[in-house]
Amino acid sequence: MKIASFIVGLVPVLCLSLASCSTFSQSDATMVPFSCIVQAETEIIYEIHLDGNFVSCGKTLPPGRGMQICEMTAPPGQHVLMVTAPGHETWNRTVTLMSGTKRGSHFRIDLKKSAK
Repeated sequence: MKIASFIVGLVPVLCLSLASCSTFSQSDATMVPFSCIVQAETEIIYEIHLDGNFVSCGKTLPPGRGMQICEMTAPPGQHVLMVTAPGHETWNRTVTLMSGTKRGSHFRIDLKKSAK
């Protein structure tokens, strides 16, 4: 049981160190910044996908303890942004990222517990 708890505790550390919240490998001049704030009723580990590709993962903070912001870049245009977490409904939206904005787009994602 201690080993399982240890492994679960390592997941967000490994995800954050491997993912570094960046996408694609195009030149910075053609990329548009955007950020996600993922929240849930409890502390959970989540994954962010853009156009079906893994982008990042993290761990939500407990309610009232602040927010964790993940900043990323992607080419301008329409993209499918998806956030998943065990025991929670998948958040899935088509978003439009427009060039010419310094601060980019911001998405607040509230994950809801699944009915199952």
